[in-house]
Amino acid sequence: MTTLMVTTTTTRMWMMAMMVAVILGGSSTCTAFSVVTPAARFGKVLPHRQGLTHGCSYECKRNQPRPHSCILHQQSNENVETAPTTIVSPFDIVLTTTQNALSPAQEFLDDITDGWALNYANLFPETSRTTVGQAFLATNLAYSIVGVLILPQNWFLGMLVEFTSVASFVYHYTQLEVFAQDNTVVEDKTVRLALMVDYVFAFGTIFATGIAAFVNSPLPIDAFVLALPMDGVVTSTMGVGFLFSCWIWEAGMPYIVLHSLWHLFSAYAGYVFGTM
Repeated sequence: MTTLMVTTTTTRMWMMAMMVAVILGGSSTCTAFSVVTPAARFGKVLPHRQGLTHGCSYECKRNQPRPHSCILHQQSNENVETAPTTIVSPFDIVLTTTQNALSPAQEFLDDITDGWALNYANLFPETSRTTVGQAFLATNLAYSIVGVLILPQNWFLGMLVEFTSVASFVYHYTQLEVFAQDNTVVEDKTVRLALMVDYVFAFGTIFATGIAAFVNSPLPIDAFVLALPMDGVVTSTMGVGFLFSCWIWEAGMPYIVLHSLWHLFSAYAGYVFGTM
């Protein structure tokens, strides 16, 4: 029993050390992501692809801002005149289709919360290219670490945590970029969509973690609650406190610090409960 307690304590100490290392070593990863990822066209609603008339064709150009983008050309019998109209990439099509499909759900959330649920913080002047912004994005790696550690014990929960990490990263990346040019408050469909997806994975992971911990325990519900690891209870409670604080200090550096702490504390709590 003593050996087991020492092993568990050592594992959790290593876990906390790795989460600290996330902040120190994650900036280079975020920098690489910013370099290879084209800047999103925020605030634009892509037009629907119109039907082709006689004499028109789509030609794919690899030297456009996005790979495999297609440009509409007007052709005649005598010569070919290039008249670019709208650049449409597969990513744009998927994004627009997803936005249209989830639009009713977004409107429902707006109605029942008076627009609060899908409102997002203004992080200007930080972007995905500033040191603070990159450190903020790097805190999402804590979820990735936890997912890897949970995988051997519960592959479904481990993969769910990994998807949660990606969803959180994408949301905060778009959140940082939407105000990258100036401090103008806008309502961007891409950020709202990313936030909604983040909600789905976050709440789904919390629910799945609780169910998995209870199912793996031989104890009845009352004894199970009393037997919950104290460090998991404390860190999860503190994490929720940091999250609630983000709705009080909901802009700039205070939000970034508090939400980063939510990422780290909730990730550690997820590890504790996910490996029970």
